[in-house]
Amino acid sequence: MENTSSAQVSLPQASHDTDVVNYRYLALGLLSARVYTEESLELIEECVVLDFDRDGVALILSGDQVKPDENVRLSLVRKLEVRNPRDEPVISFVPGNVRYVNDIGDGVRVGIRLDYSLSQELDGAFRHRAIEVENYLERHHADAARMASSVYRIPEGYEIGGRMKYAS
Repeated sequence: MENTSSAQVSLPQASHDTDVVNYRYLALGLLSARVYTEESLELIEECVVLDFDRDGVALILSGDQVKPDENVRLSLVRKLEVRNPRDEPVISFVPGNVRYVNDIGDGVRVGIRLDYSLSQELDGAFRHRAIEVENYLERHHADAARMASSVYRIPEGYEIGGRMKYAS
């Protein structure tokens, strides 16, 4: 069922620079993530998802457990529209590369570019699931905006869409 709530939040729109990460959908309160090491799949942390699109995700971690250019695996879990806990996570162990780690006071904001290309067989499946997540976030964008203004603390300087400079 589509959410028709109409919370109005005026967050600034980001500029469209060419050297930035474009995560188009605000995901606060709608998704959580589990970040794993690339090889051993050891859980690094379960954390809040700030924003997401099929190309990447911005997370808020409690500490500095990952570094720019580090390869990780990521699973995403829906917080709304959950019919059966066995349906989760919506994306499991997708490979990604840490693009930036920014201190935000009581944690770090981490941008991860998703890399579907490691397996031709999984490429289509991962992309299909990512598009499903985008559709889910689009249906609930008013909920995310409401939570961004009332429940969660947005990192200072955050621009909707998660535009941040790539790590050099």
